[in-house]
Amino acid sequence: MPVGFWKFLHLFSSISLIACMMSAYWNVLAARRVDDWGRRFALFEATRRTSLRFGLSSVLLVGVFANLTAVSLGLRLATDPWVRWVDGLWFATVVVLAVWTLPASRALVREARRAVEWGPSNTFDRALDRWRFSNATLVLLSVASIGLMVFRWRN
Repeated sequence: MPVGFWKFLHLFSSISLIACMMSAYWNVLAARRVDDWGRRFALFEATRRTSLRFGLSSVLLVGVFANLTAVSLGLRLATDPWVRWVDGLWFATVVVLAVWTLPASRALVREARRAVEWGPSNTFDRALDRWRFSNATLVLLSVASIGLMVFRWRN
């Protein structure tokens, strides 16, 4: 396959990841503006599902297509630092998604479900802060990945 094809698929999956994270961000923003905890719960559940289904699949595809692009260009992980940077950013994105974003979104759903019956708790605010930080980190890592793919340097 030509290099442009793999580069297009990489950019498409990177933008898909950013769209997923922005969708989750807008859901959380909408949930914060709603007073009814039942509706908040539904928005947080949508955020969790979006992050799990589309975020995880997008981030995995980003890594696959970035490495297929590198192979098409004849680049090797052992000799080209660009490939190491791209893979490093991809690995950091997977870690942030798996270690912070998904558990934080699960905690938001759990706390919203609890708040429907008993009202909000301090745990909810901590989970929300953790989710916000991890989502912003994911967006920055994705933008950096797109930047590396578009502006590839040579040593």
